[in-house]
Amino acid sequence: ATIADFITKIISSIKCRFTIEITLMFYKIFLWVRIKSQFCEAIMFMSLSTLTPFSSN
Repeated sequence: ATIADFITKIISSIKCRFTIEITLMFYKIFLWVRIKSQFCEAIMFMSLSTLTPFSSN
C-alpha cells in the first residue's frame, strides 16, 4: 500500500511539473507573439508618422 502511494505521489508530482512547464511554455509563446505584434504596430506607426509630412505637402 505504501509503495503504491509512493508511486502515485511521484506520478502526480511529475504530472504537476509537466503541466507547469507546458503552461509556462504557452505563456512565453503568448508573450512573444504579443510583444512581436506590438513591435510591428510600433514600426508601422513610426513609418506612418514619418510619411505623413510628405503626404500632406
